[in-house]
Amino acid sequence: MTKSGVGGALVIGVDAGATSTRVAVHTLDGTRVGYARAGAGNPTAHGMVKAVAAVEEALSAALAGLDSGRVVASLAGVAGHVPELTPELAKVWADHGVAEGPRCEGDLLIGYVAGSAEPDGALLLSGTGAAAARIADFRLDAVADALGWLLADAGSGFWIGRAAAMAVVDAFDRGLPVTALDDPAERLVPLVARDFLGAE
Repeated sequence: MTKSGVGGALVIGVDAGATSTRVAVHTLDGTRVGYARAGAGNPTAHGMVKAVAAVEEALSAALAGLDSGRVVASLAGVAGHVPELTPELAKVWADHGVAEGPRCEGDLLIGYVAGSAEPDGALLLSGTGAAAARIADFRLDAVADALGWLLADAGSGFWIGRAAAMAVVDAFDRGLPVTALDDPAERLVPLVARDFLGAE
């Protein structure tokens, strides 16, 4: 039995993020025939067991009513390189009647192909993390930064937030009257202080 009479080959795309997991099922002409969301699916951030369970939950819901035997290819985008995830997802796929498990790729390559069909190009990524990458023949050729928030990710959302917190701490250490600062270059300090410290 197939959902709404859907026939022909199917492909699966997985976005396994640190906040949520999304799974989409499409026909080869690009028509989406299945979609579901679940909890965090990134093993680096939440551990392998929780990540695999989230992907399994989303996959099961996305495939509901579809013939899983028609799936001919799957791709999972996961931040970071976690080789152990590939065989774990292959077991989940097999349990759902999909012959072959998904190919797992990092978020840099996924981010690039999401915006360009050209085999060669570049990607500048600045979100929670940050990186720059050169792509050659749809493969990572060179990467700058992408070291994670503990080491770098310069220009990322986390980096900006940490810089703001450090500026406030520096102002306190120097005994500056935080609420009186009105220099445009220092405006971030009173804003952060008022928002997080209030009357303190």
